[in-house]
Amino acid sequence: MKKDNTTYITEQRDRLKDYIDRHNEENDLRVSGNAVSRSLGISGSQLSQFMNKKYTGDNLGLAKKINAFLKRQKERVDYNDILQEILSTKNVQRVMNIARICHIEGEIGVVTGEAGISKTSGLKKYISENPGSGIFIEVVPGMSAKILMTEISKAVGLAGEGTQYTMFGEVKDKLKNSGRLIIVDEAEHLPVSALELLRRIHDLAGVGILICGLPKLLTNLRGKKNDFKQLYSRVGVKAELKDLEQDDVKMLVQSAIPSSNGLYKHFYRRTQNGRTLSKLIKRSIQVAQVNSVDIDDIDETVIEKAKQYVMI
Repeated sequence: MKKDNTTYITEQRDRLKDYIDRHNEENDLRVSGNAVSRSLGISGSQLSQFMNKKYTGDNLGLAKKINAFLKRQKERVDYNDILQEILSTKNVQRVMNIARICHIEGEIGVVTGEAGISKTSGLKKYISENPGSGIFIEVVPGMSAKILMTEISKAVGLAGEGTQYTMFGEVKDKLKNSGRLIIVDEAEHLPVSALELLRRIHDLAGVGILICGLPKLLTNLRGKKNDFKQLYSRVGVKAELKDLEQDDVKMLVQSAIPSSNGLYKHFYRRTQNGRTLSKLIKRSIQVAQVNSVDIDDIDETVIEKAKQYVMI
């Protein structure tokens, strides 16, 4: 084996060791020898042999796989750092304000808005800033009232077993006078029976409940003929979120491209949706890198090329 290949293999081995050790220090359970070996398409024992200089297979080929893997991980981290979705856009702050009202006053609150405008980001930021006091449930399509009850039961530390009636009683007793907040995201998927269940938890346990989802959630709460007054009349506070304003786009773009100055206007003209904006910024940086353009020199031409890779 050539000396330069030997040096290359040693470098990749050391880089991977540093990568795993660093994440172990941060207690990142997603990064372990087994997780890395799966990403590389090899067994844990093969990776262990390589790291201990006992691998009898294609060391150079494996070193190249490791190099590509570490490059992808760096890009992934860099891009995640570009746009932290918990940045204080106006929508995030509105969601957090509604959550606080529901939490402190024990109200039922509703937040609606189209996808990608920071609803979930605001909810998760509120949960992170109020550890232990919030119960966060993410609804999936087809979730029934009983499944919702099971998830809430588990979230409050109960078994999540038995009939819906039994679990409801246990949850009610557990939450009564607890001062906690139940947050339900993607709630437009819930049937009316599940929404009624949340109302009864609120009425009998006295806890705040924040329901969040797409605009059709309001129709589900009201009923097609406004016949669900018993449910809708309980809502004490609501917010209907809109697309990002120009100041939000400016802040987000400049957080990713600090020297961008007026570049945010070009992004704003193409999208005001937070999720789409995030993707467009990421793709713009990728296009710049592929074309050897410095990030500080990203211009409208780069953005237009990146737009071809984003659903807008």
